[in-house]
Amino acid sequence: MDPDAVGPRPHRGRPGAYGAAPYPVVLYLKRLALQLPLPLILSAGVRRARAELRATEWIDAERLRSLADAKVRRLIAHVYASVPYYREVFDRERIDPREIRGVDDLPRLPMLTKAIVRERFADLRAHDFEAHTPVLGYTGGSTGQRSAHYVSRRCLDFCDAAVSRHYQAIGYHPGARCSVLYSPLEGALEQLLYYDDPWTRRRHLNTRLINRDRMRAMVEAMVGFRTEVIWAFPSHLEMLCQYIEETGDDRLQPRLVVTDAEVLYDYQRERVRRFLACDVFDWYGLAEQAAAAGECAQHRYHVPEEIVVLEVRTSDGAAAPGELGEIVGTSLENYAQPFIRYRTGDYASRSTDLCPCGRPHRTLDQIGGRTQDVITTPNGLTVLRHSLCDFSAPGVEAIQIEQLGLRRFLIHVMAPDGLSEDAARVLASKLRGVIDFEAAVEVARVSNIARTERGKRRLVISRVPFSFLG
Repeated sequence: MDPDAVGPRPHRGRPGAYGAAPYPVVLYLKRLALQLPLPLILSAGVRRARAELRATEWIDAERLRSLADAKVRRLIAHVYASVPYYREVFDRERIDPREIRGVDDLPRLPMLTKAIVRERFADLRAHDFEAHTPVLGYTGGSTGQRSAHYVSRRCLDFCDAAVSRHYQAIGYHPGARCSVLYSPLEGALEQLLYYDDPWTRRRHLNTRLINRDRMRAMVEAMVGFRTEVIWAFPSHLEMLCQYIEETGDDRLQPRLVVTDAEVLYDYQRERVRRFLACDVFDWYGLAEQAAAAGECAQHRYHVPEEIVVLEVRTSDGAAAPGELGEIVGTSLENYAQPFIRYRTGDYASRSTDLCPCGRPHRTLDQIGGRTQDVITTPNGLTVLRHSLCDFSAPGVEAIQIEQLGLRRFLIHVMAPDGLSEDAARVLASKLRGVIDFEAAVEVARVSNIARTERGKRRLVISRVPFSFLG
């Protein structure tokens, strides 16, 4: 098939300017690097982190808890000495930091909210902030508001190591041919059908817009790549399974599917097994790196206790085993801008029995709350979340976007002190700007936005059916 017939073009290698081939010397160096063992390509920090997490993957539970307790003590000593916000908290609550001896003592501290992070952003930074090589990141929550945060280089290295350990445990090893149905390509790459990264042997498919012709071209690209592993958002994975069901195009035969960033529902897992004839494994993580968990071969979510403390809380305190509660996370490695007992807005239930796989890490039975924000456009489906700008407006506590018809949207707005006409116009204008097609947008103030059965407010609800068969 001619890719130009359906729009974007493929590209191999990282381009310098749009449409230009990479500089030959760069290509030579990349090819040379690909012949080296993976440990020689990775940074020293990542190599150390991976070695440390490999060494603790199978240790007994008591040693694992002792390691986490020691990391908690070091973190608490650091934040009291170096982070203005936490010194204030300890002094206000009259807590001697030396009294926090481990994981079980953390609930003595108040929880950190997204609002506090926004209001006290500078005070959450350590005095020796720059020494930890901070990296600025952004995340969008269920309210539609973007939040900024800093993560230390060491924290990112350990999170990379935890993800790598998870992938290898389920059979995804470095060098496997992986097709990625994830974020849309941006900038100079946004018109391409896919982009090949020779460093990771991953083919990144452009998910900016998905319709029947584009999905057919994507499947062609994945089959031509001899895809072994598919890495995808569950919402994109569901589109792929729907395409296979409706068209009967079953040439794509990966041996493994991995997902993250959104809730993976049981029905989606079963559809993958039916239409792709392989199993699917999920990873839960945050851009803030304050909580994480990954499925093992037994489909139990293991918490990497070497790098995070993950609590499951209800309004009455710690959730009982099997009881749904909010995930409250603590990063044990982010010394640049520490997040301690951070309310994630995601929900889970905890298990108490040892996983049959034999790993000592605490486990979760289920994780819920990550949103799936697909809307129908005149040209196909798109995941609105990836193109969302900041949807904040004066006096707005939370929003929910409901697609009532193909060209009709209703924005539900929680604004306790009232919604001004200016704020309503701002929200409508921002939505029109990101959907990128003509549509009527209404704004209505509501007293509450209902939560799903898993406890999260969905940012987008679409009432418009879609079929790849038209």
